[in-house]
Amino acid sequence: MNNRRLTPRITPADWMATPPAVKELLNHFVELATEIELARTQASTPDDPSQTLLNVQAGEAGQKARLVLVTPQKKLAPIFPLDRQEVVLGRKDRKDGSTPDINLAKYDKGTLISRRHARIFVTAGTYYLEDLGSLNGTIVSGTVLTRLRRGHPQALVFGDEILVGVVKLRFVQA
Repeated sequence: MNNRRLTPRITPADWMATPPAVKELLNHFVELATEIELARTQASTPDDPSQTLLNVQAGEAGQKARLVLVTPQKKLAPIFPLDRQEVVLGRKDRKDGSTPDINLAKYDKGTLISRRHARIFVTAGTYYLEDLGSLNGTIVSGTVLTRLRRGHPQALVFGDEILVGVVKLRFVQA
C-alpha cells in the first residue's frame, strides 16, 4: 500500500475562482481527513491526561494555556504558549515583514492561513477565540463543530481543537 500523503495543490488564484459550494465541499474534505489522521494518532498513543476537557480559569495558580500542533504531524509537536492577554495566529507577511504572535506559515503549504487569521484573548479569566475576517475561516470542534465569524468570539474549553486553514491545534492546559 502506498503511504503517500495527499497535499493540496490549489493556488490562491484558483481558490479565489472556486465556487462557494466547491470550497465548502473541499473544506469539509480537509476536516474529515484531519479527523481521520487525528483518530489514527490517538489510537497509537497512550491516553494523555492533558487532553481531558476542563473548564479552568485563566490566571489561576499554575494554570497556563497553550496550543499544541496536531496536524500536520511532526516528530516533536511544537507547543505555542498563550502567555499574553492577546495572541494573534496567522502567517508572516512577505511584503512588510510583519509576523503574528504565532506564525503558522511553515505548516500551511497551500497558504490557506491569512496573515492575521484569528486571535486568542483572555477576558474575565476565560480564553476566547475570534476569527479576524480570514478568507478560509476558523473552525472549533469541542462537542460541536463551529465555524467562527468575525466579531463573534467563542469561549475555549481545554481540549478544544482549532482548525486554521489545514493546520489543527489543540487548546490544552500547560
